[in-house]
Amino acid sequence: MAELLLRVLPVTFVALFGTELLVQLGMMKKLECLGRPLTRISCLPPVTAMTFLAGIGSVVAANTMLAAYHNDGMIEDRELILSSLLNSVPIYLKELLTYHFPVLFPLLGPWVGTIYFMTFRLAGFIKLVFIILGGRWLLGKKSRQRGEEASECAKTAAVGGSERKSITVLIRSTFRSQLRLFARIASYYTVVTLIVLLCMELGLFKWMDSLMGPMARGLGLPSSVVAPLSAYVVNPMVGLTSIAALLRSREITEYQAIVALLVAGFLMLPVIYARSMLPKYVVIFGARLGSLIVTLSVGFTLLSRAIMLVAVVITG
Repeated sequence: MAELLLRVLPVTFVALFGTELLVQLGMMKKLECLGRPLTRISCLPPVTAMTFLAGIGSVVAANTMLAAYHNDGMIEDRELILSSLLNSVPIYLKELLTYHFPVLFPLLGPWVGTIYFMTFRLAGFIKLVFIILGGRWLLGKKSRQRGEEASECAKTAAVGGSERKSITVLIRSTFRSQLRLFARIASYYTVVTLIVLLCMELGLFKWMDSLMGPMARGLGLPSSVVAPLSAYVVNPMVGLTSIAALLRSREITEYQAIVALLVAGFLMLPVIYARSMLPKYVVIFGARLGSLIVTLSVGFTLLSRAIMLVAVVITG
């Protein structure tokens, strides 16, 4: 738990402090042009272009920026939801280079690895289509015009404030204001993480074995895949490595491996998202908005798996 908190909380504080300071100095406005095409076609406010750019480096940092804009009244609930989904889009490119090519393809082989990769990319495509269509339908041009006015007002206020205050005073005031917000976020995140990890230690996720067994038999899969797929809930790499071992020993075929991984996602992914993603989004956006964003993300992922599963079963 300490390792997890040390990995997440420092990034959160740096994002809170750095974002607010750059906004106060009026410097973040200069970065909007890099994410502007996607936000423009989605009718999202210009300030969300900056959070999309930050999402390339850290989704936590990007969402923390987004929460700050929401708290300042620069964006509304619907804009926050779509913008948060947009912040996660860079992950699909980032994991292609850091996870799929160097890890999954050597581990699962070219055929299974390609199907797994295509499923992941399809989820990102579905999410992006939803953001564009949802933004144009729910927000429209008026939302963007209002966002441009808010962005200009924020820029003017930030520049005016930076002219009246010295950089030292500005850093101190920003640090004090963001420290209070960080303390609240850190306390919530610590409590939620402790509860989830305690449930794992008590074996409350072992009910997956009893669910996976009948499902595997119903699909004609060997019983040897039950343990690896149940292990996937606790650690995806453990589950994938176990499936790869079964493939190498020829205990299962490539078709069985693909079907097992796709079907298992319908049970495992909600648990994984609830364990790793839900606590972060709830502490940043609150229970209502955070839960809705996570639910949408889970839905896109499950839809992509359902589409790929039907395609694999039809083609054999």
